[in-house]
Amino acid sequence: MKRIKIYVALAAICAVSLAGCRPEGEDILSYGYNDAQAFAPAGQSYAAQFEVLWTAMNCNYGIWDYEEELGVDWDQVHKEYLPKFKALDDTTRQTRVDDKELDSLYSEVLNRLHDGHLYVQ
Repeated sequence: MKRIKIYVALAAICAVSLAGCRPEGEDILSYGYNDAQAFAPAGQSYAAQFEVLWTAMNCNYGIWDYEEELGVDWDQVHKEYLPKFKALDDTTRQTRVDDKELDSLYSEVLNRLHDGHLYVQ
């Protein structure tokens, strides 16, 4: 009888432990985990590149409290700059997107932050 109680207790602990597990979300991926899945869209469009950068910053940047105190609204940055990156994907553009134009746009995004250590390469 004592063994049955021990087995029941162990089964209950296992059930609680397994019930507490949840599948890993796709929104927050560490850089070391499945880079192909996380960064593959960046090779398809400029808007997707921006989405990857914005999401990575949103999930991993360490000083959002400081930035918010200084008036940075990261969600507003997304709303403001996503259309600009989508415009780079416009197939009716007369000119090709050059590195200077892209660097300038990324610099605008990151210059909103009060951190001199950030740049896009």
